[in-house]
Amino acid sequence: MAEYFDICGTRIAISAIKDFRTIKVEFIFRPVFRESKKLLMSAISRKKYEFAYMEPYAAIIGQQGHKSELGEYKPKTFKEALGKEISGAVIYTIADKLKLKAFKRQKYQCVNLAGRAFTAYLDDIPAKMMWADGRIAEVYKEDKLYTELNEITTPGVEYITALVIKANDVFCFYGNGVQVADAAYEFERLSWQQETFLNDKKSKKIGSSEKKELSLFHELHLPKKINREKRG
Repeated sequence: MAEYFDICGTRIAISAIKDFRTIKVEFIFRPVFRESKKLLMSAISRKKYEFAYMEPYAAIIGQQGHKSELGEYKPKTFKEALGKEISGAVIYTIADKLKLKAFKRQKYQCVNLAGRAFTAYLDDIPAKMMWADGRIAEVYKEDKLYTELNEITTPGVEYITALVIKANDVFCFYGNGVQVADAAYEFERLSWQQETFLNDKKSKKIGSSEKKELSLFHELHLPKKINREKRG
């Protein structure tokens, strides 16, 4: 019987789990660039850098002007509120997203994968640059390199599924490959492990109760010793 649920390098005692569920979280992804490998083409087009991939940057937990339990971030209160409400995440309609300037200038309340809280405008989030020699740097819009990337450097926002587990602490594991491949799968895996744990615990309790009853039965039906008095 497994007594711990192991996920993303974390061990959580199954006996301590009070509740768990999946939720939708808005997550910021930022672009990562690298030096162009197509040397001939880059020499002709003068393109030194190319887009590599989108990297998970931070979860959105609130928006400027929006009141929420998650709005004022503190490590303790965020953990307490995380499982209660995720409506503090920013939700936009298509019409809102067409207003790109307004979309960029919304101030977000965020928490990164290390658990650090911060506030930022979307277009203030730096891009990431990787050089062939192994150097890595954050590239802000004030940097000269930012304009040389010749790509859209604004981060994107995407809904992802996360698994929230309430135990002695509150844990949140982001899916879609951010921390785990599939949060829904981890939910099912935890459901199975918890059910197995509870069934085994129940079986042991019943077995222990039956042993006590059997022991008591034997005690009641054992022949008593007859004390014989010595005749004088």
